[in-house]
Order: sequence, then C-alpha cells, then structure tokens
Amino acid sequence: MLDISIEEQGDTIYFALTGRLDGGPGCRTLCETVKSEITQGHQRFVIDLEGVKSMSSCGIGCLVSSYASIKKIEGSMVLLSPNERVMQALIVTRLVPTVFEVIQTHAHQ
Repeated sequence: MLDISIEEQGDTIYFALTGRLDGGPGCRTLCETVKSEITQGHQRFVIDLEGVKSMSSCGIGCLVSSYASIKKIEGSMVLLSPNERVMQALIVTRLVPTVFEVIQTHAHQ
C-alpha cells in the first residue's frame, strides 16, 4: 500500500510517499494527482521517496509516466532521498542519472 501526502511549498508541489510503490491504486493516484496539479498550473515537483520501502517495475513506470507529463509542460521533477534499494532499482534501469535528478538528504548519504 502507498500513502501519499501532498503539500504546496512556494511554487513547488511536494509529494511524500510512504509504503510500497508497486502499482495499484497508489500509483494511479500519484499519476492522476500530478496531472491535476499540472492542470492547475504547477510546473515544479518534488517526489520524496524516503518512506518508500520497495518499488516494482510498475512503480518505476508510474514515476516515468509522471515525469513524462511534467516534461511535456517543460516542468521539473526531482526525486528526494530514495533508500538504497529504491536507488539501485533506478540505477539498474538506467533512469539515474540519465532521466531523474536525485537529491539525497543526510539520512541516506
């Protein structure tokens, strides 16, 4: 199960994800919410992955889909603090560093 908390910080929409990013309703909600925020004029997004314990290929697809929607409007998306397991999945799929910008906080450095 994936829990999503959303907060507007200045001109940036901040999504804090907790749980498993493995497809299902949580992924659909994330993609739909990103599109809704784009419709409202937002262009800058931070996806905080610190609380994500695992991520499947469906979860990766969800991030890629969100990224594609954001890039269509020339917006930006940053992934924040993925744990080692999630980061490895992004590296193995070559999404990091070629597609996603990742920022680590002190907790995962």
